[in-house]
Order: sequence, then C-alpha cells, then structure tokens
Amino acid sequence: MFAIMGMYPVSYYDLSQAGVPVHSTAFRPIDDAALARNPFRIFTSLLRLELIENRALRERAEAILARRKIFTPRCLALIAQYEAEGEFTSADAREFVQEALETFRWHRQATVDEETYHALHREHRLIADVVCFPGCHINHLTPRTLDIDRVQSLMPECGIEPKSVD
Repeated sequence: MFAIMGMYPVSYYDLSQAGVPVHSTAFRPIDDAALARNPFRIFTSLLRLELIENRALRERAEAILARRKIFTPRCLALIAQYEAEGEFTSADAREFVQEALETFRWHRQATVDEETYHALHREHRLIADVVCFPGCHINHLTPRTLDIDRVQSLMPECGIEPKSVD
C-alpha cells in the first residue's frame, strides 16, 4: 500500500528497548522531488507477541489478530491490480485512496470483551490498543519540518484539524 503511494521503509526501531513491545519503521518518500511533494512519514509498528510473557494471554492475542482483516477486500484487490499492471487509471487511483483510508479509520468499539481488554492492558496498554480494535493502531503522521509550531498553525488552512497542544 505504501509503495503505491511512493512511500518506502526508512530506518528500523526496536522499541522493546524502551519497554514498548513493537518493531517500527517509518514509511516516507525517499527522493528529494517526492519529499518536496509529500513531506510526510508514517511510523508503523508490528506487535511483538513473543514479548507477552503470559502464554495463555499471548495465544488469545494471536487468535484475535488472526481473525482481523485491516484491509478491505477491495483495497487488497486494487493492490494486486497495481502490482500486476504497474499503474492505476485516475478512477482506480481515487478508489484506491478511498479504500486505503478505510484501513486507517478510527474505531470506537473494541472487538473483545472487557476482561480480555483489561488483561491485555495490564500486560501493556499498546498491546490492548493494537489487539482489541478492528483496525490498525495509529501512531502518528509527522510532517518533515524543524518548525512543528509553524506547521501546526498552518494545518487548518489545509483542512487538517491539529491536535491540541495544551
């Protein structure tokens, strides 16, 4: 999905060193022209289930994740189409963006019972957030800038509601 959007993995972070049970990377454009058009990066993480010490809880988390589908069937079909054809028509590109957005949609309802959520949360809050909801866990979208205050002040002009800094 990210490669279709011109974003590639850059760097590797083992966050278990900081007590967070994930591997992470940042997807972003890699050439200067692409960075000028799209100066954003998306940090993504993979949950390290082997770091859940309680075996029964780890197996429960694995079973929950095995049932989850974070990509829509149409998004997967469009990715396969792009891989086969190497490009999209304008209509396909618009549809791909809409389907890709579904991947990152926020979900307010957990897919597990309260007991499971709390058991996973006691292990680590990030484990609960990743495992217990139907979509992917959103870390953050970061602009490539040295002046984050300026970027934040300009976000509303681009139709982006900035997160409160209070």
